Amino acid sequence: KEEAAALGAPVTFHGRLDGNALWSKVGRARALVMPSEWYENAPLAALEGFQLERPVLGANIGGIPELVQPEGREDCGWMFEAGNVRQLADALKAVAEAADSELRKKGASGRKLALEEFSKDRYVAEMTALYGKLGVGRGRR
Repeated sequence: KEEAAALGAPVTFHGRLDGNALWSKVGRARALVMPSEWYENAPLAALEGFQLERPVLGANIGGIPELVQPEGREDCGWMFEAGNVRQLADALKAVAEAADSELRKKGASGRKLALEEFSKDRYVAEMTALYGKLGVGRGRR
């Protein structure tokens, strides 16, 4: 907060939000920033941002790159090296300078990814198939 103030950066710190307050803020943001330094597999924050059609600026760690720049799909945001402040600043600048149409395109790609790859129906189908392979549930009532 002190650095943002010293730089005169147009940053607002909202503190911890959840529920409607969180969804409202994320839904009005140009993008969602995930400066994670932890190896998260499929971070819920990214998927929630995608549901609201927000592109993600994600640290290149854990499963974040697979969500933000999925192989064989259009990318859903920007990447930067975890812990690299200069790269994060460059990514933030890219978002600030991006045309609204580019943000909408990346956001729409994220929403499509979330709906297709992380839907409840797909999860149930994949878990049912996995349990079937393991022989769980066969012949039982």
